[in-house]
Amino acid sequence: MKKKPKSRFRKSYQITRSIFYFFPIQLLFVHLKKNLQLVLFWLIFFLIIFNQIGNKYGIPLLFLAPEYLGQLSFSSYFITGFSIGGFITAFNISSYIMNGFRFPFLATLSKPFLKYCMNNSLIPIAFIITYCIQSYKFLIDNEALSRADSFYRIFGFLGGVFIFLLLSALYFAFTNKDLEKLFGKEITKKTKSKRKEAKPAKDLLSKTEHWFDRPIDDRKVWKVSYYIGSFFKIKRSRPFEHYDRNMLNQVFRQNQINASIFEIIVIVSILTLGLFRDWDKFIIPAAATAILVFTMLLMVSSALRSWLRGWTFIVIAGVLIVLNSVSKYNDFYYESRAYGLSYDSIVDYSRTEDAYFIEEEDKRIHRDMLHNWKNKSRQKPKAIFIASSGGGSKAMYWSLLALQHLDSLSQGELFK
Repeated sequence: MKKKPKSRFRKSYQITRSIFYFFPIQLLFVHLKKNLQLVLFWLIFFLIIFNQIGNKYGIPLLFLAPEYLGQLSFSSYFITGFSIGGFITAFNISSYIMNGFRFPFLATLSKPFLKYCMNNSLIPIAFIITYCIQSYKFLIDNEALSRADSFYRIFGFLGGVFIFLLLSALYFAFTNKDLEKLFGKEITKKTKSKRKEAKPAKDLLSKTEHWFDRPIDDRKVWKVSYYIGSFFKIKRSRPFEHYDRNMLNQVFRQNQINASIFEIIVIVSILTLGLFRDWDKFIIPAAATAILVFTMLLMVSSALRSWLRGWTFIVIAGVLIVLNSVSKYNDFYYESRAYGLSYDSIVDYSRTEDAYFIEEEDKRIHRDMLHNWKNKSRQKPKAIFIASSGGGSKAMYWSLLALQHLDSLSQGELFK
């Protein structure tokens, strides 16, 4: 009877320990400890959809109700979801490049990068679920759409996310290689680990090794007991100590180079999309554009972080200071100018005699109009003031329609 509490305690301890060393949980801890810049991007997205950032400027509306070609449609949500899929892929690539070497057991698995993405999905899945809930509430409460129409648009968003993730998964499935594909089946046999003294990837003045050749250092290895494997099955992590470390490094190097190529393809695609901005069909929703910008910033920041490590934030601060300093010079300042106008000479906008005459004549005409109106009125009429909201072409168009409708209800007497 005395042994049961101990066995129960031991079982609960083992369960807690297994959860703590579960790969997705360990990746979350890695991001919070080592990659706060990646978490910061997700935090901004969460704050936007919860109306905590840019609420006065309508930024959350751009995300919760994206428009494409002037309509809140399936296509607008699909494009937004497609861009989110790109951001998730960039997040996984950046995380893998910076943290893959911390989990050497990955190199012993088939399709290690795809396994990494599956286990690195806690934050993306949480955002997707939260976005769907917030967007659905917004469509029901603010856009007065039916449940069927709201679900239809949400499915468009999920479809866009799924399509991009599927395309990226196919790319990495065909390009990335594991130990068996790189070295053959002989790697299944136990080999002696040729451990070398760990060398620094870089020092203050020079860089002795490339980021993709960073050696596996036992002091930087994070323990993992279980991970999510193929078909979302929970599997125990494989031991890696008996493998040659050079073999494991080559697996990570090959995967990381393919990931970097994919990043370059994404950046080129985004820049190419900007070349067709004059075509209506290429004017994607504002939310999708913002997500693409964040995707580029994420990839750039992760690349700097992988290369500069502890000097990243100092270098970024220095670049911002330099850009702020040179922005005041005309050679570094971009202006949008109208075609056909000359900007070489300075125009004198001071009042001339002709301008004064035109202004006085305008006053006289409107003064006569007011006197004529007063002579036709036997008593003082009631004054009616119409307050119309501004802000843009949509607000102006709505005001025009409302005034036309009011004028029709009054049989054309409203403006009299």
